[in-house]
Amino acid sequence: MNLLNALLHWNKPIAYRGLLLTDIKRFVEGFLHQLGPGSVLLLEHETRRGFLQLAIVDRRDQWLKVEYGLPDADWSRDQFDQVHDAMENAGYSIEVETNEGNEQIPRFLRVYVEGNRSDLTVALLQVLETAANKLEFGVEDRYTLQVMGEAAPEYTDELATRLEQSPRGGGLFGRTITKLLRRS
Repeated sequence: MNLLNALLHWNKPIAYRGLLLTDIKRFVEGFLHQLGPGSVLLLEHETRRGFLQLAIVDRRDQWLKVEYGLPDADWSRDQFDQVHDAMENAGYSIEVETNEGNEQIPRFLRVYVEGNRSDLTVALLQVLETAANKLEFGVEDRYTLQVMGEAAPEYTDELATRLEQSPRGGGLFGRTITKLLRRS
C-alpha cells in the first residue's frame, strides 16, 4: 500500500481532548466535507460514562444522510425515552431498533438528518446539543473527539483538482499525487 493510499484510508483515529460541544463545529464541517459513508464522529464524555456519535449513512456529492445513534445502555437508559421524545418533537426522522434478547442494549435510537452539506452542520450541532441536554451532560462538560473513516471520493477528486490548478500543476510531485488521488 502506498503512502497516499494509507493516508486516505487511515482508520486509526486521532483524539482531540478537552473539547466543549461549542468547540466542535469545525470538526463536524470537516467530517461532512472529507469523509464517506460508514465514517463515524465520536464524542466521548471525559468525566462520566457516555458518548455522542454521528455516522455518515449515505453521500452523493453535496447531499448527505447522517445518523445520530444512541444505545439504550446502562449509562443512557434513564434518559433514552427523553432523548427519543425530544428528537421526535423536533421533527427529525427517527427509528428505534429493538434487540430482543440483548439485555445490555435492548434498543438503539437512530435519528436521521439529511440535506445539503452546507445546511447539515447547524442541524447536527442541534441534534448533539439536544441529546447532550437530555442525557444530562453539562454545558461545561468536556469530550474527547475521534473521527474514523475513509475519505470520500468527492473529496479526493477535489484535492486532485486543486493540485492540478496549482501553479505549474504542483510539479512532478504534484502530478504524481494527482494521479494517485484519481486512482483511489
